[in-house]
Amino acid sequence: IVCPNGCELEAEIVDGKCISVSGNLCPKGAQYAAQEVEAPKRTIASSVAVKNGVLPLVSVRLNRVVPKEKLFEVMAEIRKLSLNAPVHTGDLIVENILGLGSDLIATKNVKISWLTRKSIGFGNIKKRNTILWRPLALPFFFVSGSLWD
Repeated sequence: IVCPNGCELEAEIVDGKCISVSGNLCPKGAQYAAQEVEAPKRTIASSVAVKNGVLPLVSVRLNRVVPKEKLFEVMAEIRKLSLNAPVHTGDLIVENILGLGSDLIATKNVKISWLTRKSIGFGNIKKRNTILWRPLALPFFFVSGSLWD
């Protein structure tokens, strides 16, 4: 077993229980090895689709570890999700996912897209993805002569 700190650990296992650990440089290494043998846990970082956002996806993560054998079930739940913009860092996306005691939270901001803002009444565009071209009213300055006069 390789510890997150880089230590190469050796664990003595009897009947699925960790009896002793060697190779650890700190007590956390022994705890990690025992957890890996008896009940491995993982965290998940993924992404979720965002509708009407300036980005099509928002990054998300679990705030607590979940049992390793539940990873595929948790990912299946995450794949079902779709959010509406805006999304803010720290937003709670799913509370207590699958009853495992871990929450899914957003780790990035995704603003509402310009076209969506226009379509919901911030401008004169009535349909999403329809762009109305209008002449640009810029002031023009007429100068007689050349620049070197």
